[in-house]
Amino acid sequence: MSEPITWEPFQETVAAHLGLQKADVAESTDIYRDLGLDSLGVVSLGMKLYAVFKIKVPMSAVSRIFTLGDMFRVINEHTEE
Repeated sequence: MSEPITWEPFQETVAAHLGLQKADVAESTDIYRDLGLDSLGVVSLGMKLYAVFKIKVPMSAVSRIFTLGDMFRVINEHTEE
């Protein structure tokens, strides 16, 4: 069982992976509109988050991820699996 991830390490990982400033990584940041990611970009980000936090998110959960806050919550939902 993994410990829940806190926002700051998540924020730092996303910012570093996407070449952003931490201030640009907010819970309300839309993954598609604000960051301009496509499905491949989302998969790439997911793989980075897996490499850092060792959390697997089932494909069924991906359909409800639109913002970085959604992604953060979904990851933490799966820390206990």
